[in-house]
Amino acid sequence: MTRPDAVIITHEHGDHYLGLDDLLAFRRSVPPEAWAPIPVYATEKSWQSLEARFGYLLGSLIEKRSAMPGIPLKGIRTRITPFKTFHGPSASGSVGYALEDDRGADAAFTLVYTSDLVRVEEEIPELSEPDVLIVQSHWLNEPLRNKPNHMSFQRAIDYIKTWRPKIATYLVHISDADQVPGDPCNNFLKKLEPLSPLSDPTTGEPYPIPTCQDEWQRSVDRICLDHDVPGRVLVAYDGMMISLC
Repeated sequence: MTRPDAVIITHEHGDHYLGLDDLLAFRRSVPPEAWAPIPVYATEKSWQSLEARFGYLLGSLIEKRSAMPGIPLKGIRTRITPFKTFHGPSASGSVGYALEDDRGADAAFTLVYTSDLVRVEEEIPELSEPDVLIVQSHWLNEPLRNKPNHMSFQRAIDYIKTWRPKIATYLVHISDADQVPGDPCNNFLKKLEPLSPLSDPTTGEPYPIPTCQDEWQRSVDRICLDHDVPGRVLVAYDGMMISLC
């Protein structure tokens, strides 16, 4: 196994940091004298939760390092700049990350990863025209009440148009929380009523709610064409592999 150079944490929800114990596999694969703790970056707000749960790993398995919005991470080769996002009061330390990898000859590859969010709190220059944007698309349509503070594709369109990724946008964190007309499961707690559904500009009819990855991609292709969304917008799927070389 290849030891990671660092771990970057976006926010203090368990599904985004509870795997830190698994880093033990890397320590066990080398002689004790050859081991150095893995740097882990998070905001101070996020570290309050991380230390409460994994404080026993500090110094032996991981090394605490601070991520401050707008300031590139220190002590790591790749230029990585956190930016402040809002993912609700239970994740007050939430950030996304803009990564810039120097390719030489004045060329650099840039990637923006937003993680879980409902909006970006503070824009930074690195968000403009990245090569790749990875953004949430929890729903197709923005819900009437965005209780879990996630990003819908309807809201993401504005960010895609503003930031204008050069190569592609990848939609992740797809859910089944859109209400599907006629579905008896629409009364489930996570099925949220749309605020003002995305509609065909010619007919005024709302776009069909996708129920699988293929349908999502077809819907996204059609919406992007109808609403002048720039670049390629691709819907992630299980096992998807992307080459950034």
